[in-house]
Amino acid sequence: MIWMNQDMSIWALGAILFVVYLLSLLWMSSHISRSVLLRRAAWMLIALIALILLILRPAIEQEKQIERSTATISANGAELNDQRFVNVHQLINDPVSQQIDRVHITDINIKSADAKLLNTYPIELHIDSLPQGIFEVNVPYISADDSWTIYGKTTDKVSTIILSGPTEYSEQSVVSDQQYAVNGPSLPAGRYLIDISAIVDQDTITEQLPINVYPKSKWNLLQLSAYPNYESNYLKNHWIADGNGFAQRSEITTGKYQYSYSNIAEASLDHINRKAIDPYNFLLIDIPVWNHLNASERRTILNAVSDQGKGLIIRPTAANQEAEGIQNSRISKLSSTLLTDTPKDIKLNQYNLLSSSSWRTIKTNKVTTAYERRYGLGHIAIIAIDQSYPLLLEDQADLYQSLWAQIFSSVYAAYDERSAIISPEWIWAEENNKLLVISESTDWSPRIDSTEMYWSNSPLIDGAATIEVNPKSGYNTLTINDQESIEYYVHPADSWAALRAYQNGQALRLLSRNETSESSTHLSTYYTEISPLWWISLLIISLAALWYDERIS
Repeated sequence: MIWMNQDMSIWALGAILFVVYLLSLLWMSSHISRSVLLRRAAWMLIALIALILLILRPAIEQEKQIERSTATISANGAELNDQRFVNVHQLINDPVSQQIDRVHITDINIKSADAKLLNTYPIELHIDSLPQGIFEVNVPYISADDSWTIYGKTTDKVSTIILSGPTEYSEQSVVSDQQYAVNGPSLPAGRYLIDISAIVDQDTITEQLPINVYPKSKWNLLQLSAYPNYESNYLKNHWIADGNGFAQRSEITTGKYQYSYSNIAEASLDHINRKAIDPYNFLLIDIPVWNHLNASERRTILNAVSDQGKGLIIRPTAANQEAEGIQNSRISKLSSTLLTDTPKDIKLNQYNLLSSSSWRTIKTNKVTTAYERRYGLGHIAIIAIDQSYPLLLEDQADLYQSLWAQIFSSVYAAYDERSAIISPEWIWAEENNKLLVISESTDWSPRIDSTEMYWSNSPLIDGAATIEVNPKSGYNTLTINDQESIEYYVHPADSWAALRAYQNGQALRLLSRNETSESSTHLSTYYTEISPLWWISLLIISLAALWYDERIS
């Protein structure tokens, strides 16, 4: 039972009527006999209840099977009376939208920002297939004159990936299980547009990939080890061979440490504070050491990752470990996996995350070697292999170097020291894009190609804020304070169809709140009001009885 009229003033009126009823009984008790009093009190109570029910309008809750009313949003939408729409705005602006129970999204080119306008509907996403081509491409940080590898995923019909340019260089990779890895040319510092082609049956899909090759720079790595080990020593030798700085603190016994420094000035590492970690681009920390640090030390490291863009790499030393304060970092098990595509079969012990959905996987030859995710301006990674130095013992130095280069590249925040643009996804022309701009400038007055722009929000942290742009294809220039210029690449609107569709589909899946239902009907709860004729009849009968009782008395 539910009351259709729930106005609080009705209850106040009912209370007043009940008080009047009691006062009437009190008056009648001194003027009429007891038997007549009881009879009239009963009829008056029935009349009072009927009057209150007539005002409250009681209803009964019921359920029934009704046909689902659905709308489909598709790029090739048909007539509106078929409840099929071309876009979100056409749906929400049409009167039929008031009767829609759920929305099917079949067009993966719909913008996720538009899909958020449908937040009052259950959304069901239906993706039949991606356009043919490349839907994932990972480019490492590339230093001048160094070798590098691009890897990613393709649709099922792609057989070969070819990388060519900017000179007569050409390299190809056979696609296996929709995955590829193709080597790029050694280049001097600068920016380049590389052609990357996907061979689909007899067709060739060619896209342009912007490549930034950075000048040789020195990177500094701080390693905090739970104990001295071969893995750390081999990594140290590999790291300093290119002139990079390396510092290590290894625990020999409880509370006693061994220190080593290479290509970097010695400094105290007894207490991990901001001064101690400032010289380093990367921090490689064993999970037992991380958990042994006090809360202040862990907070200092995470703040440096978030605010300064440092790369934090966490390394497990056994199964069932978890890094305190880092969500979903629990290692579930340790298993053995084969690192394929090598002259000799090499097995590595591999750690698996208990929950890896919030992490991006870093792979070498189809084997997951690390899990990575963004943390503020920086990145956090969890190593997924127990030991990598056996690759060097099997004369696989190139594979070893590729493995660690991909891990370090994944956590390196490649932006200029003074200002830079960071976009979580690629930027396409003819679309509104949100960019994260980082700058040390205190006066925020950005310009894009001489056009003054406005921040979409005030700075979230010191020196960083987002800006909305709708740039042209090719290289665009962002100027801050008419002094500092940053260039960023914008892809043509008709390029990278598979990658755009895949990224958009991932975003739409986050908005999908209902699983697809096989049934075309569903239970609907509704309320049926009890006819007021019942209460009117009851009121008339009780009042008539009072009148008749008065007459016969």
